[in-house]
Amino acid sequence: MVTKNLVAGLGEIGIPILQILSKKVPVDGYDINQNLMKKIINKSKISEISFLHICIPFSKKFESNTLSLYKKFQPQVIVIHSTIRPNTTKKLQEKLDIPIIYSATRGVHRRMINDTSNCRKRFCLFIVFNYCIYLWFFMIQHPAFTIAKFFVKVGLN
Repeated sequence: MVTKNLVAGLGEIGIPILQILSKKVPVDGYDINQNLMKKIINKSKISEISFLHICIPFSKKFESNTLSLYKKFQPQVIVIHSTIRPNTTKKLQEKLDIPIIYSATRGVHRRMINDTSNCRKRFCLFIVFNYCIYLWFFMIQHPAFTIAKFFVKVGLN
């Protein structure tokens, strides 16, 4: 079975992320707005999702919307590109047993592809283990290193 990346939220952040990813890895897009879905060229049947890229606006329903997307697509990893409130990643990580990564998007939305290519994209994740939270950055012995290599591969480094 082919694994794919899925970008959820095809707005000002989601479309550029989808375009950048599509240069290197299989990727599809998803949005509740069917008009935005019509713009997606690669509408292949979604198979197993490796990375679910969350690009939806933050709201009071952000957590529940993200959990709904998790249930719908069952990804191996969730990457949040949206601007979020502090502790959102921690709260989601406590509810899910997959890595939840926060990767802030920098740049001007109308030139997002260019800005993302010229700026390093940082990411972090929380690992919850025995009620202790450890923040890991690029640890070679940890899955975060695999995730870091993925970001470099697709040009989101």
